[in-house]
Amino acid sequence: MAKKEENREYSSNFDSLENENILKKLSKIDKLIKDTESITGKEFSELLSSMKEKMQLKKNLFPASIFTIKLGVTECLVRYMKDELGFKYKEISKIIHRSEAVVGIMYRNSLKKYSGKLIKEKANLDAQQDIHIPFSIFSPELTVFESIIIYLKETQGLRFSEIAKLTSRNQRTIWTIYHRATSSKKSKKNDSVNKKNNSAHKNNSVAQNTKSTFENSNENNQEGQNTKQTSEENSKRNNNSAKQSSEKNSQSKNNKQNTTQNEE
Repeated sequence: MAKKEENREYSSNFDSLENENILKKLSKIDKLIKDTESITGKEFSELLSSMKEKMQLKKNLFPASIFTIKLGVTECLVRYMKDELGFKYKEISKIIHRSEAVVGIMYRNSLKKYSGKLIKEKANLDAQQDIHIPFSIFSPELTVFESIIIYLKETQGLRFSEIAKLTSRNQRTIWTIYHRATSSKKSKKNDSVNKKNNSAHKNNSVAQNTKSTFENSNENNQEGQNTKQTSEENSKRNNNSAKQSSEKNSQSKNNKQNTTQNEE
């Protein structure tokens, strides 16, 4: 309720032009907007949207011009993210995949080595021509410098000499780091493929052994059944033979008795 009364009082003062300070400030803002539109030839809303977009990009990209020979590559990056973008150690740690402790050490070391601003180191570089690198290129498998070199070489299509100039490093160093990083990536990829193939081969072997064991089991069962059937047939045959033999003996005995009676 009190807030509504306050707003009503403020509106009344504004409508009656009693608050001269606010009016003066609004007049200055209006003049600034008109002057800006006149100089740029664009609507203020369009300019504001463009500025917001650039600020968003700034949070996702960093300029290659930040690198200086006075600091290590990772030190330059950490220093830029901390001083220029206001990132905390935890945020930097997640982006470059290094511990917060390591990030803190790098930042403090960079201040000891060089206290000036990184961007001013290459003031002669046209900001329009500066290459911007996304923070998303970093990974746990590669160092910060390896990731940057691979991106500039393979994505931006720069030559080793151009990367060397851009990062303030020796061309031979760039060449060595690039080939070491790419060889490591290929080796890990091949290891992964071999591991996958070995796993598949092992699974196939297990499946074949299981199938063979199952077939042997079936064969043994079949042999057992055949043996049982043969045994039953032999037993039956023996019983029939014994029965026939008994019948023959009985008949022979009867014939003998009949003969004796006839003789008597």
